[in-house]
Amino acid sequence: MTRIDFLEQFLGALGAKSIVIIHECSESIEGRAFFENDPAASYFDPDDDQTQGFVWHRSAFNSPRRVACNIVSLLNKKLLLDIDKIKLSRKELYDNYVAEYAEIEHSKFTMGLEEILRIEVNMVDDGKETDIFFIHE
Repeated sequence: MTRIDFLEQFLGALGAKSIVIIHECSESIEGRAFFENDPAASYFDPDDDQTQGFVWHRSAFNSPRRVACNIVSLLNKKLLLDIDKIKLSRKELYDNYVAEYAEIEHSKFTMGLEEILRIEVNMVDDGKETDIFFIHE
């Protein structure tokens, strides 16, 4: 899985319907994430296009491990986040992982999960990094 594929899954798990890459270099990826403008949401604004600029400072030579990629894909595919918080316990997430992919040493699974929990994708507003996208337990 490439950095861009990982980023699509990571931001997808956080609710992005799609992303567009504006610039990619060996040290970072910049783009825009597109979110659904939900009329039922309390924050609904019909004039808001629900897009968010982002930059991920992650070297092309430091791509996430396969286990981390699989976990973030699982979080996205099965809608296992409540906003940015994992809905399941570690054991339940591990069981889902094994059912979806294959048996894996629990320590390798934990390393992959810990990698995801350390990832921060910076939000960009008016050319400035203002906040972060992240996943937590």
